[in-house]
Order: sequence, then C-alpha cells, then structure tokens
Amino acid sequence: MFKVGDKVTPFNHMSNVGTIVRFRTEPAKTWMVGGSPTVITVIIVEHADGETKEYLSSDLLRADR
Repeated sequence: MFKVGDKVTPFNHMSNVGTIVRFRTEPAKTWMVGGSPTVITVIIVEHADGETKEYLSSDLLRADR
C-alpha cells in the first residue's frame, strides 16, 4: 500500500523517481463481465524536476531507497 511521502517510480519509465503528494479517487468508467469497480485510485506524484504527474495506482511501484 502506498502513502504520502513514499518514493515511487512508474513501470514504463523506471528512472523517473518521484514522491507521492496526494491521492484522488474517481468513478470507474470501465465495465467488466461481473460489473464495474467502484472507484479508481489516482496518485499525484511530484518528480525531482518539479513536474507533477498523475498515475493510476496499478502503474506505480515503490522505488528503492
């Protein structure tokens, strides 16, 4: 589980390490066979260059410290 202040990196760009600033949830728009998930967790990450990006929680992994 992630928390604010954790160092994370996206799977598709492993050298882009950042710090979690906050979380946001939004309603799911995808329908599955058994129904739809209730909400999707979006994580806002601030990178070292000052840029802030939003990622799905499934697209991040904890960075080595």
